[in-house]
Amino acid sequence: MAQIPQITFLDCGSHIGESILLARSLFGNDINIKCFEPVPYLATRLSDLYKNDRRIDVFNVAVWDKEAEIDLYISSECSDGSSLFKDKTSAKIGEPIKVKTIDLSYFIKKSVPLSHKLILKLDVEGAEYDILIKMINDGTISRVSELYGEWHSDRIPSLMDKAQYVYHWLDSNKIVMRAWQSHPPLEGKKLERPKDNKVLYDR
Repeated sequence: MAQIPQITFLDCGSHIGESILLARSLFGNDINIKCFEPVPYLATRLSDLYKNDRRIDVFNVAVWDKEAEIDLYISSECSDGSSLFKDKTSAKIGEPIKVKTIDLSYFIKKSVPLSHKLILKLDVEGAEYDILIKMINDGTISRVSELYGEWHSDRIPSLMDKAQYVYHWLDSNKIVMRAWQSHPPLEGKKLERPKDNKVLYDR
């Protein structure tokens, strides 16, 4: 009998841990979960909550395509709306704080065993395009068994060109990002593209 692979779930944009509960309900309580949350008070809360859970690691960093220290623009409207992009037009982006970023491709290569099934959730308020472009270019995208998340190009005008490239590449390679927790009625279904790209890239 073939051995069932272990699962690593990368929770990029962990907020207050909603995705931990959903991932465990979908994929089992014994999955390995890596949480990435750049807002300090949210990451601290998660770390305190799961400090005795050996299957959960919490990192107070933003996920991106490189290691850096960068501005994170804090949302004054909702606790899950902060972004690395100042031109985000929703969630009332306010004053920035400095945060560290990690290179997600590098993290996957170094920290996720090849024997593990990798499930990636990206709800990172616009950073998903740089992350996916890096993963496409270095081949790390091939490690992902299931991709979930949320698109944000309709709220961040500067990302239009990158978004169109990512949508076209994913379509050409028959890879679908499926809706995650931020839209409960759509969970697990194909995630619709923002309206600005719908005509060109939605089939």
